[in-house]
Amino acid sequence: MKNLLITLVLLSLALTGQAQRIILKDDAFNNAKANFSPPIILDKRPVLECIYNFTEIDKELDESRNHVLILQVGQNASYQIDFGKYMRDSVYHAKHYDMTFKEVTDIFGSYRTSTHQTIRRKGNTYWERDGFMANYFEYEDSTADFNWKLYDDTLTVCSYPCKKAVGTLRGRTWTVWYTEQIPIDAGPWKFHGLPGLVLKATGADGLHDFEATTVRKPHAEEIRMSKNTLLSHVTRQEFRDWMYQVAIDRIKMAEGMGVKFDGGSQRTRDFYSPLELE
Repeated sequence: MKNLLITLVLLSLALTGQAQRIILKDDAFNNAKANFSPPIILDKRPVLECIYNFTEIDKELDESRNHVLILQVGQNASYQIDFGKYMRDSVYHAKHYDMTFKEVTDIFGSYRTSTHQTIRRKGNTYWERDGFMANYFEYEDSTADFNWKLYDDTLTVCSYPCKKAVGTLRGRTWTVWYTEQIPIDAGPWKFHGLPGLVLKATGADGLHDFEATTVRKPHAEEIRMSKNTLLSHVTRQEFRDWMYQVAIDRIKMAEGMGVKFDGGSQRTRDFYSPLELE
């Protein structure tokens, strides 16, 4: 019964674009229709899409992780997600959300993700979302202010001439490069408040780096966000505390949800390299 419950939870996560690939062996599940929740439309007038490589380093584990992210910018909102999730959601939409669970799991296998984090923005307010198994949390942040200092230095990023700015947010100092050729106040993560699109951002300690690889016209006719019925709304501090607990004791948390591990050396601490220290 417990294994069936876990399977059902993972299936529901698949429909919200939050789970890793699921392998189902039961034909009844494979052939059953996947019931999608209607997506939430964030913006009906997308302006551009920018794809970034994001590298982060965990000094304690001496490990690095690489992600491919896509930032969709609209007239009224923006949305950053893992590129694999963007591709999956695009396929779901193209198929009019009419698929079997087997088709859904095949799509998961074709478009893998490396992060569950999403960042959406409207005005100067951000909503960050992340999760682990059946636990997903989101908080609202309207106080992100980098106090930018602008410089005359220049750098070409993704074929665009860029100018330099340096700012600090919650314990980390960032050097960013923005292009006035795209006069849009936007960028990856929470970077904003500059007279052009941020194409590159590097932390002063060298642990984080965002760099644009592609700037293109929108491929989607609207900016859509998957609806997650398992989402809890929390404060920013509660979110940070929860993500830290996931990182330092992931095995214990997973076992508390009924997942069993078969021997071997399972390290308890996972990768942890927060973008905010305070």
